[in-house]
Amino acid sequence: MKKDILASVIIPTYKRPDYLKGAILSLYKQNTSDFEIVAVDNDADPKIEKLVKSLAKKSNIPTIYVPEPNLGFHLALHAGAKKAKGQLLIFTNDDVTFDKNYVRAYINAFNKYPEMAAAGAPIKLKFEENPPGWLKDLMGKDKIFTPYSYMEPYDKFHLSPKGFFFETSMGIRKEILFKLGGFNPELFGDLRVGDGETGLNRKLWQNRLLIGYIYDAIIYHHTFKSRMTIDYLMARFKGEGSCDIYALLQKYYEKDAFNLVSFSFSLLLLNFKAWIGHLFLFGKIKALPLKIKLQTARTLAQFEYLHRFRTDSKLRNMVLKKNWLS
Repeated sequence: MKKDILASVIIPTYKRPDYLKGAILSLYKQNTSDFEIVAVDNDADPKIEKLVKSLAKKSNIPTIYVPEPNLGFHLALHAGAKKAKGQLLIFTNDDVTFDKNYVRAYINAFNKYPEMAAAGAPIKLKFEENPPGWLKDLMGKDKIFTPYSYMEPYDKFHLSPKGFFFETSMGIRKEILFKLGGFNPELFGDLRVGDGETGLNRKLWQNRLLIGYIYDAIIYHHTFKSRMTIDYLMARFKGEGSCDIYALLQKYYEKDAFNLVSFSFSLLLLNFKAWIGHLFLFGKIKALPLKIKLQTARTLAQFEYLHRFRTDSKLRNMVLKKNWLS
């Protein structure tokens, strides 16, 4: 008798066969088999298809290959969601490995709390090599560090209408994801548009849906040497700046004739400290303290996004789109 698939673990990948293989093999060691693996290839590469199908022969856990040639991380997540058979969708990345109780913890929590719409879980960092001192200082003892999707905020189960997750490890009921219109895709190739995981969190908050934190669904996010650089963090903060503006435009633009000039002025005040430092140093960003440097990068990206929104009709139409799964 064929077992029911209770959950679908969706892994997007792009030109990283070794990491994808490691993630899939890690899932084969789970202490439950009531799930399927959906590997979504954002390159539609026959070599990746061959890899996934060869791995599938080594396990009784259904493992399917889904090509998504349209470049974009969230487009890949949506492609996986459409093919998934499970009513619980677990989204993750290809550069991770899993505690053996990972999937069971998600399934058990969603069964125990039928009112829970979505959930996040602990994301522990596994550094490729010892991080530099400046990075340790920047991260400090915080329990959340957005650029690396690190989070360990609680040591027990937590359920709240203001909960949150990172897409490196998140679960959501399939019907709710489709009802909310999915993620607002961040990237279409090199074109930055939406606010991704942040936007989906906001959709859940706006609908007063409960988000859980499943403390025993542990994942390890592998952090490469190439990501332990100031340039990498600058790029991440720029992305966050664009996401900030996208969210505000989605919320206000059509409703009350959003005034871009007025909002630009409020941005200037909000980021006063970073901008004053930038102006006094005549644009020499390298001389700024790191936190101010990162905030300045975020602010510059906000203004750049506003300018693009004002001048690019294609971007405007994409920003104002509400449903990416229909």
